[in-house]
Amino acid sequence: YNICVNQTCFYDINILAASNANGGFIDVKIDGRVVDTIRTTFTGGWQTYQTFSGLAELTEGTHTLRLEFRHPTNPTSFGFLMNLDSYTLSATPNCGACN
Repeated sequence: YNICVNQTCFYDINILAASNANGGFIDVKIDGRVVDTIRTTFTGGWQTYQTFSGLAELTEGTHTLRLEFRHPTNPTSFGFLMNLDSYTLSATPNCGACN
């Protein structure tokens, strides 16, 4: 995804996902660099969504956001991990204090 960051600051990353399996890891990459890894877990079903959160410092400007999904125990597996509904990036409440 191409994103435009208005201010250098810390941003909350919220991912709405569901899993009837063990979930997995979501590597959040900005411009090819991992800025956070979010662990998702069993939510009770493929349509039982929960929010999983992370935090990343982003610099002002245009960036490429990429979400990469990994199996929790087998990095070469591409099995059933989760259903992804949506993600949001939002500035943390103290963002005005950032440079």
